[in-house]
Amino acid sequence: MTGCYACPIGTEQPNQGQSVCLDCGEGFWNPVTGQANCQGCPKGFFSADNGTTVCEQCPIGTSNAVSGQTACEACGVGRFSSAK
Repeated sequence: MTGCYACPIGTEQPNQGQSVCLDCGEGFWNPVTGQANCQGCPKGFFSADNGTTVCEQCPIGTSNAVSGQTACEACGVGRFSSAK
C-alpha cells in the first residue's frame, strides 16, 4: 500500500508521519473522515465506547450538563427529562 489515506470515521490522528489512526475515546466521536481530533459528545449525549461515530442521546429521566461524557445521570428529586 502506498500513499496517505484519510482516517475513517470514529478515529483520529493528531500527529504527522503515523502509520495508524486512533479510535476516538469514550465520550468522544467523529462523524467525518480525515480528522486530526475527535469531538466531545455534546451536552445531553454520551458515548460509552471507543471508536464512536454517533453519540447517543441521554435516556428519558437522565441528563448530563457537560460535553464529552461517557454516561448520563438520573435527574434529581424535583427534576425531570422527557426529551428523547
